Amino acid sequence: CGDASFHYVTDPATTALRDIRVALNDDCLTSPVGTNLHPLFYGKIDVEIESTDMTYREYTVKMMKDTNNLRVILQQIDGDPLDNADFDWKITDNNTLFAWNNDIIPQTPVEYLPWARGNASPGDLPDGTPASVCWAEMSFSRLVTGNEPHLVITRRSDGYRVIDIPLINYLNLMKSEAYESMPLQEFLDRESRWDMIFFLDRNHAWLETQIIVNDWVVRINDIEQ
Repeated sequence: CGDASFHYVTDPATTALRDIRVALNDDCLTSPVGTNLHPLFYGKIDVEIESTDMTYREYTVKMMKDTNNLRVILQQIDGDPLDNADFDWKITDNNTLFAWNNDIIPQTPVEYLPWARGNASPGDLPDGTPASVCWAEMSFSRLVTGNEPHLVITRRSDGYRVIDIPLINYLNLMKSEAYESMPLQEFLDRESRWDMIFFLDRNHAWLETQIIVNDWVVRINDIEQ
């Protein structure tokens, strides 16, 4: 993506405010390897300055981060080795074009691929067997409640979808009850780094009973797929 991952669609110096658009660069999505997107921030402030006022004034613009990073970890419960290359990882969404007010303008859905991936062993299981995990990190644009982004992890050997979940629904599960009244969109905009751990059985299928989102252990009952 060069020195930046996003660009103005038209010159903001000659474009009316409500016609300004910011888009994700095409080359950030055309590579077979994902991109660690450069952080994109949005902010606005309304001030009124008299044309005759020559006094120096300083204003603070509160900024919101529009880019996210998700690190996904798969762990085998019986200690069998896992290899990140055995899986295809992606996030699908429709969030590459921004309006002047930071709203998302629908375009063609895109796929965000891992910009980093690897294998690791965090230690031993209770029976002394070395635990085996693999992981991938994906960088992606703003999450908005009007969209339906999905995290999809596919077993490369047969195309079986190990994970296919509505990403926002699952991230919402980690919101503390202390912030129960906080709107979901505000919650998504306040956080930009996410971590999820999924546990697999010996057939490399997800045990759909528990995941870890950031530092929260989430036990799955009946969540809409």
